[in-house]
Amino acid sequence: MAHRIAGFFIAHPARGTARLRRLVARSLAPRPSGPVVVSTALGFPLLIDPRIGFGVEHAIYYEGIYEAGTLYFLQHALQMGDVFVDAGANIGLMSIAAARWVGARGRVYAFEPLQATFELLLRNIELNHALNVTAHAVALGSSPEFRSIYERRQAGRGATTLVAARDGQASDVVEVDTLDRFLERSGRPTVRLVKIDVEGWELELLAGARELLAGADAPMLVLEYSTAVRLAGGAHRDLLAFLDSVNDYKFFRLVHGKESVSRLRAIRGPDDLPSEDNIFCLRPGHMTPRMAALIE
Repeated sequence: MAHRIAGFFIAHPARGTARLRRLVARSLAPRPSGPVVVSTALGFPLLIDPRIGFGVEHAIYYEGIYEAGTLYFLQHALQMGDVFVDAGANIGLMSIAAARWVGARGRVYAFEPLQATFELLLRNIELNHALNVTAHAVALGSSPEFRSIYERRQAGRGATTLVAARDGQASDVVEVDTLDRFLERSGRPTVRLVKIDVEGWELELLAGARELLAGADAPMLVLEYSTAVRLAGGAHRDLLAFLDSVNDYKFFRLVHGKESVSRLRAIRGPDDLPSEDNIFCLRPGHMTPRMAALIE
C-alpha cells in the first residue's frame, strides 16, 4: 500500500507532494528491523538494509523506488543492445533496471569500490539473474592509483566518497582506474549512457574519460550535481565547462527533480543550475524523436 501511494505521488508531482508521500509511506510501512528483500516498483527484487542512512535503501523500503525521475529518463534513453556504465552503482538499483532495458544483447558495467556495498551489489545481480551486468570493485578517476575511501555512515552507503570529508571515516584503500583505460581493455564498446554519482569525484572521473567524451559517439550522461558536497579538482561549474570544452553537450534538468517523473528543461545559464540534483547531458546526435519528446 505504501509503495502504491508513493507511486501515485511520484507520477503526479506537485508542490508539497514529495514531503507528503514520504510521510504517508512511513506511516504505513512497518519499522525496518534488518536486511530484507523488497520488491521494487520496477518489478524486480533487491536485498537492502533500510536501517542504514536515509538514502537508496531507505527510499526503496518505504516507497519502492529511488530517483524515479532518473529511472524514467534511463528507460527512455536506453534501448535493446545498448551499453550502460553505472559509476557509483551502490546496491544495483539502476544497474539492474538498465540490464532489463538493454536486454541480453546489451551490457551494463557497474562500478562500486566500497567492499561491503560491492558484495551487496553482487548479491542483487545474482538475485535477479542479471547475466548482462559485470560488477567491478574499483573507482573511476583521472589516473590509475590507490586511494583511501571515506564512509559517512550516518548518511548511508551512497555518501561514501574518495574526497576526504570532515564527517567521514577512512575505512579502506581502493583501486582507481580511468574509464578510458577500462573501455580500451574491454574492446572499445560504443557506450550509450553513463550515470555518474560519485560524491564529489565527478570532475576526476570526467577527466579520465576524455577520450570517450570527445568522440563522435560520445554517450549521454546523467551527472550528479550537488553543491553540498566538496568537489575534488575544481568548482562545480567546472563540470559543465569541461564537457563544453570536449564536445557539443547541452545540459538539462528534470522539471520536478530527480525524485519525480517529469520532462527535461534546458539549463541556459548559471541561474538554472540546481543546488542538488542531477544534470542530463545530451548531444544533438542523441535527439531522436523518443528523446526529444522528453524535453519541454
